[in-house]
Amino acid sequence: MDKLNRYANTSRVEDYLYSILYGQVSNNVFIGTITEPKGEWEDMVLIDCDLPMTDYGPYSRATVYVFLYARPIPDGKKNAARLIQMEDALCDVLDSIQDEHYSVERLSNGADYDGQINWHRNFVYFNLIITK
Repeated sequence: MDKLNRYANTSRVEDYLYSILYGQVSNNVFIGTITEPKGEWEDMVLIDCDLPMTDYGPYSRATVYVFLYARPIPDGKKNAARLIQMEDALCDVLDSIQDEHYSVERLSNGADYDGQINWHRNFVYFNLIITK
């Protein structure tokens, strides 16, 4: 019987993603749920690994959503400049992953508006390929 892929543990994946995104994309990074933004914050990131991981034997796959939030500019419009910077930084981080257990297969991206906090957000989702 094959040993379980210990790197495909949800909390371990979340911790790994937090460690590579914090300070590179934003200093306000959350896992699973966001908090009410503080007055001085201009941006924040939400890592969402809620979908089940699939085990394929020698590797596992997790679908991950990363939501990039930016405070609107003073007239309430989308802060596209900040969201572009954040998405570029996210792509740079994901492209530079050189880990023996984790690699990325980018799937798609999009944008929407979070009416609960009144901030715009972009999202990127990808498969994280997890090897033993």
